[in-house]
Amino acid sequence: MMGNIIFDGYNFEDYGVVVSGSGTWNMPERLTIKENVYGRHGALITDAGMFDNIEIPYPAWIARDFAEKYEAFSRMMALHTDKYYRLEDSYHPDYYRQARVVPGIIPSTGTLNRSGEFTISFDCKPQKWLRSGEEVIEIAERLELFNMTGYEAKPLIVIPPGASVTITDKDGNTASLETTDFGMDTTYDADIEEAVAGHSYVNEYVTQVGAISLKPGRNIITCTAPIKFTPRFFVI
Repeated sequence: MMGNIIFDGYNFEDYGVVVSGSGTWNMPERLTIKENVYGRHGALITDAGMFDNIEIPYPAWIARDFAEKYEAFSRMMALHTDKYYRLEDSYHPDYYRQARVVPGIIPSTGTLNRSGEFTISFDCKPQKWLRSGEEVIEIAERLELFNMTGYEAKPLIVIPPGASVTITDKDGNTASLETTDFGMDTTYDADIEEAVAGHSYVNEYVTQVGAISLKPGRNIITCTAPIKFTPRFFVI
């Protein structure tokens, strides 16, 4: 089945590119440390607690006007090898990835270069983020939120000046944030542990106790003033 990709807002259909999703069900590898011990049968395996990046290949082709369309397409792709960008495809409409282009796309052309086929590969973070996890939730005082993914999510939180927010997991463990009242809302990104107000980093004005996250299962979120909360759930 032919499919489509939207990458950093660029729609591949605009370039006449269609793709196959045959490689999109590949799974990332969990990182482990294997150690052989003298006098012991079998290796010791230590879990590193993380997954490695995964390369996702998309067989692709342009059916007509190859030279013109591929030139524009390849220029766009060459500008996306430096960092991660949002990757969406029509095969997994409920998810998106963070990916960068793997350089070195080599096309094979048909008669008179009217058509061509090639493989596009993306170096992706292991997570597949749920679109449903992008929903901004407005919390006035208290909310129970269930994380059903089995993985610890790192939310994005917008906190008004001088307010605080506390997250309590199903085991009773708590983590909290408190902002200084300096007249502006603070946006806290739990994934990179950075606080921003306007165009400035304001970590020095935020007091954090514990790691801000949504553990698997029930989480209770309480706040002293209304906040905006984006869960950013993911699966592997």
